[in-house]
Amino acid sequence: MRTKPPVIGVVIALSLLTAVSTGVLAQQPTIPEYVAELTGAFGEGILAPTPVLDAPFSAEAETVWQPRVDSGKPKQRATARYYRDREGRVRVEQMFVGVASDQSPQRVIVLPDRQSLPVYLLDPAARTASKIPRGHALMTVGGANSLVMPFAMNRFIDFPLPQRLHWHSQVAIEQEPLGQRAMAGVQVAGTRFAATWPFGPAARVIQTTEERWASPELKLVVYDRVEDSEIGSVEYRLTRITRVEPTPALFEVPANYEVNDVIQPALWGNPYLPETWPAGRGPGRR
Repeated sequence: MRTKPPVIGVVIALSLLTAVSTGVLAQQPTIPEYVAELTGAFGEGILAPTPVLDAPFSAEAETVWQPRVDSGKPKQRATARYYRDREGRVRVEQMFVGVASDQSPQRVIVLPDRQSLPVYLLDPAARTASKIPRGHALMTVGGANSLVMPFAMNRFIDFPLPQRLHWHSQVAIEQEPLGQRAMAGVQVAGTRFAATWPFGPAARVIQTTEERWASPELKLVVYDRVEDSEIGSVEYRLTRITRVEPTPALFEVPANYEVNDVIQPALWGNPYLPETWPAGRGPGRR
């Protein structure tokens, strides 16, 4: 498949999803093409547009980026908590990189109605709730075809996974089933991906492999590990998975929050291009 280079492609994909998502806010909340597009891209993400019913759970998520030893960059870690009830309502609590040990979330996404395409972005510090497109929220959580680390309310680094490369580059993706096993208390099915692809003006050759384990019942990625010759390794895992119905109040916007329609543009850092990392708090900066 002849498509655009991966770095440009990532930006285009994010821009298109944001543009489509923004348009949805002004239309009826059932657009088959939009839902199909997001389902194809984020079918195993916590905010996937197709509701997951009768599969309540809560879990902790951790994403760890270990840059190459010769890069001189420190390890980065971000944590989150996921909640979903049997009606398909969702809550995501994110802790920023650098403050991941803090148990209080800095960024919260709430889907109060499983049929809703817009979601609420809560800022616990400012006590505000912003109504944002679901596509926008999907991109800031990851766990499907990308892994994401939040550095602030609107600053992120996105790690595209091998299966996403075929959208944007002339590259063959090798895929190998790994069978099934139990992980974190649930049954998962595994797949290994591998890709070799050119990057940048000098066409540096990058080798990327991924081992991915997803739960057919929860419709979520439970474990994902990427080894990349350019940026090192990125590991994502769900732990402490509990199959108990979460408290209904978790899926509501607090009454003392100011609700608005302000959408702050997301600032994306590309791990392959350090100059694109968000200013201020970022890899190696505190």
